[in-house]
Amino acid sequence: MSVGTGAMMALMTGEHVAHIPDLAESKILPSRSQAIILAGTAVGCQLALVTGVAMCVMAMMRLSFLVRFISRPALSGFVTGAAFVIVASLMKDFFGLHQVPKGVNFFENMYFVGTCLGMASPTVTFLSFLTIGIISILARYRGRHRIIEIIAGFKELLAVIITTLLTFSWSLHHRMELLRSIGDDEGWEDFIPHIGVVPSGLPSFSLPPLTSGLPAVIPSGIMVALMCYISSYAAAKKFAIADGYEIHAGTELGVMGLANLVGSVFGAFPVQGGLSRTSISHNIGVRTQVAGIVAALIAIGGLTFLTSLMYWIPNATLAGIIISATPHLTDFSLARWLWRNSKRDFAVWVAAVGGTLLLGLLQGVFLAMVLSVTLMVQQVAMPPTNAMGRLSNGHWRALAYWPRTAKTIPGLLVFGVSGPLLFVNWEHVKDKLLDTERRYGRHCGKAVEAVVMQMVGVPFIDATAIQGLEELAVEFRGRGVTLWFAGAHGSVRRMLETVLVERGVIEQTDLVQQVEAVVQQALRCIDLPVTTQAAVMIQRWWRDRQQQLLRDRGHSDGDQYINVAWAVDNSTLEELYRNQSVKLVPSSPDLLAQHSPSRVNRHGRSSSIV
Repeated sequence: MSVGTGAMMALMTGEHVAHIPDLAESKILPSRSQAIILAGTAVGCQLALVTGVAMCVMAMMRLSFLVRFISRPALSGFVTGAAFVIVASLMKDFFGLHQVPKGVNFFENMYFVGTCLGMASPTVTFLSFLTIGIISILARYRGRHRIIEIIAGFKELLAVIITTLLTFSWSLHHRMELLRSIGDDEGWEDFIPHIGVVPSGLPSFSLPPLTSGLPAVIPSGIMVALMCYISSYAAAKKFAIADGYEIHAGTELGVMGLANLVGSVFGAFPVQGGLSRTSISHNIGVRTQVAGIVAALIAIGGLTFLTSLMYWIPNATLAGIIISATPHLTDFSLARWLWRNSKRDFAVWVAAVGGTLLLGLLQGVFLAMVLSVTLMVQQVAMPPTNAMGRLSNGHWRALAYWPRTAKTIPGLLVFGVSGPLLFVNWEHVKDKLLDTERRYGRHCGKAVEAVVMQMVGVPFIDATAIQGLEELAVEFRGRGVTLWFAGAHGSVRRMLETVLVERGVIEQTDLVQQVEAVVQQALRCIDLPVTTQAAVMIQRWWRDRQQQLLRDRGHSDGDQYINVAWAVDNSTLEELYRNQSVKLVPSSPDLLAQHSPSRVNRHGRSSSIV
């Protein structure tokens, strides 16, 4: 990633400097004095210092996780919007417009450029389009021939050389015209806006002012630090995804903080990972940090020996180079994919782009963050739930997505939940389940007798939700509905076993089975005759009574389950045993005889019912 004084940091620094009272009153006109330049430089250094300190503190506190709250649609939308903001900021240099009012957002800036377009310089506009043309043509035909491919690797440098020579020659021609027409060549160098004098040598070491005006810079510095980190991470992440490698957010945060700290003592304003410069480097084949070292050495050599050659480099050329790289920052292909597959994420992308264009860079990215977090909270608070149906291969799928092929079973509802069950969403899930049960019964023409909850998509369940499930199971039992669970794993399975199985709230013991196996067990219970169902209900009551009795007498096995089926006759009892609907554990005949109104046979099983 290319680190330097990017366009966004320049815009934000300029906005902050413009609001400093002493500098705002001076208007910083073209006739600005050296004192005003030094004052603006001092403010920029202070901003870089505060930005660096804030980022280093964030790195030490391990706050890099903040970037995880920016979804990929939000990140893509912000980068796309930032590309348009960069282009708008370069329109003045692109068309050679000398006096264009500064707008508050992208649309106002473009409006002002449009109103002043009649004053555009044809020469400057030609140089801008020539720069883009050279870069585009060489990029398009770079694979046609070996020589073209070599030249295309230096296409930006070639554009600079050609346009610089044209600028120098046209300026000389303009000077001769002035001398011939009015006999004075004053202002001939301003015919085509160019870089001008670049001080030679390296900047000297100097601490920024630590007292005067520093408190006023702190709020802006913190905001710039957040913006610097987010934009730098956005640039790094974009190209990491493109090239298939991983980046460490904490490392990026710490390194950017150190870069700003070092820059503040050498007269620099805040630096960032440049979106456009990184795009340029990526397009010319840069893949390692060696390119940064080479660029630094070239910059040092250029500042020491070649500053005089930079004098005639036109501003239009620099604008054209940056603008030619911005299309690689936009991500409209992702927007099209989101529109087809996820309208909600598409709304996040549009909000990020619109917020960046309407409100500005910082406000735009914060809007995207807030929207992403809001939708994430909504997803947790309202997890997707679906009634499920059976396919021909025995798999169970959501009826909403398989309406024609998924078949339902009258009297049995399979209910799927996708997401954790927490205190914030339990009431929503419960309401959805009860509403689905009512509608499902009306649709199938038979009241629901068994509900199977598909728990594969539930990674976690908290105390509120598990207590709610316990209450729901008791409520279902009172209405003659049994509650089953399928596909529970890990902590979810352990929680269900501890609260529901061991307390006897549900009869099911294997909660890991897949939906089809659990459905078969539930169907056997649904298909039992009325007398058998009554026996099962009596068995539950009798088991609870025996547990309490053993506890009262101090038996060590008082917490163990003793299941006794109290059936109408022995044939029904044997049917229960064969179907494994009830686990039969012989109990003490004497114990049963003392507390049962029925006669107990020699096997310890009840053979009559009151």
